[in-house]
Amino acid sequence: TAPVLSYFNIVGRAEPLRLLLADGCHSAGQRYEQTLFSKSEWDSVHKAQTPLGSTPTLRWGKDVEVAQTLAIAQFLGSTLDRQGSSETDLAASATLTACCYTELLSPLSNVLWAPVRLKGIPLRAVTHAYYAKVIDLLPRLEGLMAQAKAAKQTKKGSAGGSVGPFLLGND
Repeated sequence: TAPVLSYFNIVGRAEPLRLLLADGCHSAGQRYEQTLFSKSEWDSVHKAQTPLGSTPTLRWGKDVEVAQTLAIAQFLGSTLDRQGSSETDLAASATLTACCYTELLSPLSNVLWAPVRLKGIPLRAVTHAYYAKVIDLLPRLEGLMAQAKAAKQTKKGSAGGSVGPFLLGND
């Protein structure tokens, strides 16, 4: 049975999950499916069918359903063998996954939904705060990825295989 990712018919929080599914399923010669719905369909049909009343959700096989973006990313990283095998690889993968979600993707929703949620706060101020966070964070992420790439090259040369903590399994 193909995995099924369910989310609104927008990019949003599910986009990193789509990329991970596309990469992992393609590498394994599998496919994945999506259930996309509108806000009104969510309220009237889908919300009651989810474990936590939230989206995205992932159905994996007959018995496994995972809810929440970060939990799904970690499940897919492990299940699709995209986290590496050493403790160092697993730690780097968990750090990058959590960081990308909590520090980049989640705060972006404040920018996108600012006119609705943050009445009275100028959109420019919200956008400026987000960009300041991204500008501070990107060099740190690049540093982590450079360290991981160097470790991967060292392991590749000595072990003869392709290993490393990249969530998507590539540079």
